[in-house]
Amino acid sequence: MSQQAIAQVVERASADAKFRAQLERDPENALAGYDLSPAERDALLSGDDKQLRELGLDQRMSKWAGDAGSFGDNGPWS
Repeated sequence: MSQQAIAQVVERASADAKFRAQLERDPENALAGYDLSPAERDALLSGDDKQLRELGLDQRMSKWAGDAGSFGDNGPWS
């Protein structure tokens, strides 16, 4: 597991509109370059605030990633 990789994804998504669009459109390819465990990938794709915190993401960052919901309802990145 890599707390650093999770933080990098969230930081990039917060600053890069093209990356956010890619996460929404094709999340598997968007995350392909990051060293994420299956649990970390699932937490990022679902936007599950609690799961992200349990994986070590800072509470402020996990709240930002989880605020918008899951990809099924326009995702945490839209």
